[in-house]
Amino acid sequence: SSDLSTGAWDAAALRHAVAKAEAMGVALSVDSWLKDDLKSLVRSNGSGEVRDTEERMLLRPSNAILEASDYLSAEHDWVQVDEEITHPISRVLYAPAARKCSLTGISSSSCVGSKWRDQ
Repeated sequence: SSDLSTGAWDAAALRHAVAKAEAMGVALSVDSWLKDDLKSLVRSNGSGEVRDTEERMLLRPSNAILEASDYLSAEHDWVQVDEEITHPISRVLYAPAARKCSLTGISSSSCVGSKWRDQ
């Protein structure tokens, strides 16, 4: 069969990303399809918070290399020569318990307390 299960790989990559976010004291932003896995992981570790959000991402030019994305731009294949800001994209944010961030899109040095951006 050509079907390859990636469940173990996905879980390991997510565990690694969460561990790095905790070690660095910064928020982690992941695709919304990982929400249930992220919530389960956080629940089993007993730390941090998970929240739905929408983010706009800054795309920087890549020296006229053809870009391809199914969700960053409606153009799909395009030559990016200028900075672009995406449409709002559904994401899931994880804030480590030790340093919950305000998650307002500003630098991680501004993370204090346990305030989440109101939506």
